[in-house]
Amino acid sequence: MADDTVPLQAGPVTVSTTTDSREPDGYDVFITDLKHRVRSTQFRMVRAANTELLRLFWNVGNEILTRQRDQGWGAKVVDRISADLRREFPGQRGWSRRNLLYMRKVAEVWPTESEFVHQPGAQLPWRHVRTPCWSWAVTWRSSVGSIGSKSAATSSSSICSSFT
Repeated sequence: MADDTVPLQAGPVTVSTTTDSREPDGYDVFITDLKHRVRSTQFRMVRAANTELLRLFWNVGNEILTRQRDQGWGAKVVDRISADLRREFPGQRGWSRRNLLYMRKVAEVWPTESEFVHQPGAQLPWRHVRTPCWSWAVTWRSSVGSIGSKSAATSSSSICSSFT
């Protein structure tokens, strides 16, 4: 074992380096398993975050749809919601008028939250994505105007295009 002294502002620090490069018995299995557990946990965290984002987006769309239908809110309210959310969350993308209308359309196609949250994970081609993505609604871009069935949303292969 060799010791090197590295001078720092606070004083000398002793850094030990080993010349023996052998790993302890079982180390390679341990580190492989540990890396797997870290990645597995990261994946579960991201999947949970994606589920919560989808739930939020569905709820936003459902609230807009319900208030327009039941309380007579007009189409212009979407512009105001967009402006208010952009002002409140300036670092987040996805609060444009267009995206709010996509959220509304998704809530129209999947009228109950439980139906929406459980089905898209099994149907959408991007469920394997490992990072949260604010551009979720791009999946529906190509079919928003012509959604006739719940499976029509699976036609888009775009995963994380920019959300305008």
